[in-house]
Amino acid sequence: MRLFGKFFGQRPEPEHHGTPREIALSIVGPPPLPMHGGDRKAPSEERAARQDYNARLQAAEDRQTNLAASCASTRALKGYRAARVKRVAILAECCPTCDARAGKPYALDAVFPIPQPGCTGEICRCRYAPVTE
Repeated sequence: MRLFGKFFGQRPEPEHHGTPREIALSIVGPPPLPMHGGDRKAPSEERAARQDYNARLQAAEDRQTNLAASCASTRALKGYRAARVKRVAILAECCPTCDARAGKPYALDAVFPIPQPGCTGEICRCRYAPVTE
């Protein structure tokens, strides 16, 4: 094993960017702290602050999930090109815009990106599938 490492070097560790939730937490920051004593706000204000934080966190997590889906779909298209697949279909189940484009064969150069433009779902669940005829 030592000889292998000497000639070929060590394999680099794969980068771990974290889950979409971890990335979203790093973007949004920690949750608001509850107030104590004289600094305490009305319960409705604390609840509103917590709801606002949760909404921002969910939106950031959804953006990260869509970004991960976009990267995965790009890798899938590259794999299909390498396998000499000519056309792909979109498998959709997230919104009417995506459902309208689903099931139709598209050339690899003309396929819509994922997440699709006009997608109204919070998280685009579309995927590519090779079309074989």
